[in-house]
Amino acid sequence: SRSHAPLQGASNDAWNLQCLLRHTLYYMDDQVLTLVDGSASRPTEPRRQPTRKNILDALKWLTADTQNVDNLLVYLGGYGTQQPVANATGSFEAHFVPSDFAKDLPENFFQQRPSGAQQPAVSYRLVPMVEITRILAGLPRKCKVTVLLDCCHSVLPGLDPTRPNQLTFPRTLGQLADTPQQRAAASRARLLDLPPLPRPQSPAPPGLPVCRCHQYAACQRDQRATELLIEGCVQGAFTWAFVKSLAAGHMDMTVEKHTKALQRIIGDLTQKFGW
Repeated sequence: SRSHAPLQGASNDAWNLQCLLRHTLYYMDDQVLTLVDGSASRPTEPRRQPTRKNILDALKWLTADTQNVDNLLVYLGGYGTQQPVANATGSFEAHFVPSDFAKDLPENFFQQRPSGAQQPAVSYRLVPMVEITRILAGLPRKCKVTVLLDCCHSVLPGLDPTRPNQLTFPRTLGQLADTPQQRAAASRARLLDLPPLPRPQSPAPPGLPVCRCHQYAACQRDQRATELLIEGCVQGAFTWAFVKSLAAGHMDMTVEKHTKALQRIIGDLTQKFGW
């Protein structure tokens, strides 16, 4: 919430998911690690902020010493972005945007970039989506993991052989204008259209993950994830629908039934808000 172009709903989503895990599903405190950005008046302690290092360290913590009987949840809510791959004209890669993504940039980088100027030798601190796939590839075969991503460019590459999602792709949609309906609902797309700073392509995963993985992605590349004013609070529409559909099944339903309930709720939101 204190970073460039802050979102209003991402922190609410994180607390909602933590409450679901701790107080509804009764996971213990040492089984849940939440990273959330605080406000200027009440900042989160450094080790609990969603920085690039903390996010990668948290994924390693979650997957360390994992056994076949374990059931894991990975959740990321916030901005997604696409950045060009160096020395590969027209190729882009998807990334999650951590809170410190602009930490290494010069002061006033976003305000003082004249058109056509040569790009400075700096880079963003980003979390490549393929890095999440790489981490999942190290989990044991019978381990169960649910991946919930509420951001743009949220489909993990290299996860499902029947639905290939290439590591790189041509540039897709930029920031879209909101409709009056969406502005009234405090709508904001979870797409950060950053100035291009080419970066080396991320290493490909060593192979397909062998764990039992279910991924819930807020949108495809040509769509956008959005946060809306729902029930008096700005929150990620996809995260809210995910939790709401679980509650509709009293937290005990098959993946198929949960998916159908999720799609129905998202359809209702789409119709109401023009999302």
